[in-house]
Amino acid sequence: MGNSMITGLDFSPKSVKAVVLKQVGQGVKLICHKEIPIEFYVFSDNFSQDYQKTVKKLKELRKSLPFNSSKVSVAIDDTQVICKQIQIDSALRGSERFNAILRLMSEGLSCAIDELNIDFVATRTTADHLTCYLVYAAQKSFIEQYTMLLMESGFYPMLVDSQSRALMRLWLLASRYYKRTNWLLADISSHRISICMSAPDDELLSFSATIDHQGLSSISDYLTQAIVQFRNDVGLDDPVGCWLTCDRPIKQAEIELVVQKNKLQCQLICPFSLIAHGFDANRPLGHQHHSSFAIALGASLNGLHWLGGDRFAQDKPLALA
Repeated sequence: MGNSMITGLDFSPKSVKAVVLKQVGQGVKLICHKEIPIEFYVFSDNFSQDYQKTVKKLKELRKSLPFNSSKVSVAIDDTQVICKQIQIDSALRGSERFNAILRLMSEGLSCAIDELNIDFVATRTTADHLTCYLVYAAQKSFIEQYTMLLMESGFYPMLVDSQSRALMRLWLLASRYYKRTNWLLADISSHRISICMSAPDDELLSFSATIDHQGLSSISDYLTQAIVQFRNDVGLDDPVGCWLTCDRPIKQAEIELVVQKNKLQCQLICPFSLIAHGFDANRPLGHQHHSSFAIALGASLNGLHWLGGDRFAQDKPLALA
């Protein structure tokens, strides 16, 4: 991989965030992080209408980044990704395995399988010789639109993955950094909340949802509702703590409310402290806005992993592009 850099991009309804990383030996160096405001959501239904505005904003972002950071790894909204868990005979290999995955993935879909970009990752093997896979898919037309958008803006897309899998990358780092595997990682933004954690059999579980803000007076209410849904959806009831990243300032009183309502320890973390570039995870955060770059950082780490090996996690990132 040499001295190549990769830029992780996270699109939200109010901004585009970028994190540029470079691998240095066995570690990772943060080159820079940038955020530019936008007045429209790139993943909205008005893509064609806002296309030129988006190109203009992304060109502005590209000019503010290092010259050789055009390779990008993009985290797309989870609503644009289909995820399915399937099991197939562990003896299947090559085209037989792929065709079996396609056949099972196509069941219950509302579109033709050839209209989708598909990737998959093996999670575990059962006692009866079945391999479990997480299969991800996205509309080819959607991926092509955003590939074209990025290339016209001066970027070269290397990897397209979901926002929840970008967060999974950070959970893996946090669990190793803090030596805790029974903690959740929750990322709160203005339009959604994502939570991930590893199950006892080492399968990474994620939950992403749009939480209705009506009637929710604080971040503690917002997070409490999401944690309840996560526990119900994935069947986990034993996390003892929660790492938080958020795109807005969080008061200590709100963190204490989360602790009281969920009987969880709670810690706001700076995601940049999880990589080896000089941040001290135990010191107070100088700028809480660093916490808002969690998804962009995870996307960039996934891109580095995709380009150059297995230093950051046991599972591979997906390639929907």
